[in-house]
Amino acid sequence: MSQSLERALTILKLVGDGPKTITQLGQHLEVHATTALRLVRTLKDNRFLEPVGDGTYRLGSTLIDLGQRALDENDLRTVGHSHLVRLNEITNETVHSAALDGSVITYVDKVESRHPVRIESFVGREVLKHCTGVGKAILSFLPEEELERHLAGMDFEYFTPTTITDREAFRRELQLTRERGYAMDDEEHEPGICCVAVPIFSASGRVTHSLSVSAPSSRMTLIQLLEFLPDINSAGEKISEALGYRSQAHDAQPT
Repeated sequence: MSQSLERALTILKLVGDGPKTITQLGQHLEVHATTALRLVRTLKDNRFLEPVGDGTYRLGSTLIDLGQRALDENDLRTVGHSHLVRLNEITNETVHSAALDGSVITYVDKVESRHPVRIESFVGREVLKHCTGVGKAILSFLPEEELERHLAGMDFEYFTPTTITDREAFRRELQLTRERGYAMDDEEHEPGICCVAVPIFSASGRVTHSLSVSAPSSRMTLIQLLEFLPDINSAGEKISEALGYRSQAHDAQPT
């Protein structure tokens, strides 16, 4: 990489942390202020930077436009499907991804098990939050105020003897899920179906999606499914990174 290009990229990263003056940029780059000014002018002429008015520069409209294009292209199905396929090849079981949209969580992608006995689900189907792994994986990492809104609209319908039907018990389950970093569905929605799920985070650090592996317990018990947890975690982390998430895994904190 050329020295000028490397310096220009460094300037963009520095200004990304907050507006900077020419003097501050020169000090960070360890170059004379005239060199920093020349680089800033080139970036400004191409709208990568714009003057604030107090002698500092901030990121410009070209970066905003490019960033939006990147976000449009880096939707979950675009960046995540190959990871779902890989996880399906490793586990030989059904892999789902789900998305949070307002008060609703829906399946947005699925790679089917190659076994004859399969999971009855489909892309676009709304997910029950209190008795599915993908639902719990998302709810457990939401800010408290947003979680409260979800809880207020849930009826905790009974499906199986392991379905959690008590609000406080469900809160404890979400806390446990957050602490360990993954969610479980131990035949809570459908008898004979177990699931392990992990959250997926956006560039802002917000949980937006989740990823799961589901299997008939007659073929793979929950304990056996948990043996694939490193692979499930890895897939979730890689998708989060592809969406722009750069913090340590699972460190998003409720606000």
